[in-house]
Amino acid sequence: MIATLSGILGYEPSGTLRELIWSVDAKQKSDWDHTSELLANQTNLAAKKHVTSARRIHPFRNEKPVVQELTLNDLSDLVEF
Repeated sequence: MIATLSGILGYEPSGTLRELIWSVDAKQKSDWDHTSELLANQTNLAAKKHVTSARRIHPFRNEKPVVQELTLNDLSDLVEF
């Protein structure tokens, strides 16, 4: 797994696995920033008007954070009395 993540990043493995995962996520978001801008520009040029934006195409940027409310039952599962 570490070798795969390092291959995606393009450098020798260093740091912890968590740091590598954060680095891969950041690289993928950065790559998609570039790609979604190109796709949006090409789409808008082909349509000869503004029909989409990079934010709508970007798979990471259009996500809404998942918020889950905790209940007492959830907390009781975590704590043993």
